[in-house]
Amino acid sequence: MNLALSLRSEMLKTKRTASWYFVTIIAIAVSAIFVLTVSANDPSNKANLWTAIYTEEFKSLNLLVLPMFTILVCTLLPQIEYRNNTWKQVLASPQKFMQIYLSKFLVVQLLLLLFLFVFLVSAAVCTLLSGTLNPSLQLFDYSPDWPSLAQCTVRTYLSLLSLSVIQFVLGLTMKNFIAPIATGFVLWLVGNLLLFEMHSTLANIFPYSFSAMVVFPKYKASFPMIELGSVGLSVLCLAGGYYLFARVKRNT
Repeated sequence: MNLALSLRSEMLKTKRTASWYFVTIIAIAVSAIFVLTVSANDPSNKANLWTAIYTEEFKSLNLLVLPMFTILVCTLLPQIEYRNNTWKQVLASPQKFMQIYLSKFLVVQLLLLLFLFVFLVSAAVCTLLSGTLNPSLQLFDYSPDWPSLAQCTVRTYLSLLSLSVIQFVLGLTMKNFIAPIATGFVLWLVGNLLLFEMHSTLANIFPYSFSAMVVFPKYKASFPMIELGSVGLSVLCLAGGYYLFARVKRNT
């Protein structure tokens, strides 16, 4: 069995859960709330309200919503086999450990990308509706800064990549889902403390601080290093996680 078949098998498993619906509903709800809030509080003093809306949305998204969402999804989704007691069945199938590991990881990443895509589309639709209902916003006189929006989206995903890998490995190797979720939330709080309260340089190498840093202009000079650091940590944690996963499952 190749990786494509393993990935298809994992996708079928998630279809039996509420994962895809959960991702879509949360993304739409969050984007609608952000658009309504910014439109109501800032109706006319911005030359281009599109920029104001997407700027505020990404700040709230990166500071709170996406880290919490990533911790939950990347932890709970790999727990399907534990909840259904089907690990022995999966390990007995004609799949290599690497195929099982990578297919589960790719499904998690697809969910994160789906969240970002639905969020951006929903935000655009809600913004257009706001402009239609309230012409004073002058939304149709301007358009989003597409290159900056695309750059911000890619930067957001890359900054979350290392966090998602760590939570994925914790969720895949721990039977109790509470422990990895609690660990993730504690580390996220520590990351915010390092960044906003202590103003520590350790935040530059702490993966749970990355998503918050990439939405503040004062850290702009560090953006490339944050993205590269997140990708590098992701590769290391993914490799280390596979070693741990294979070792644990061989002894199962």
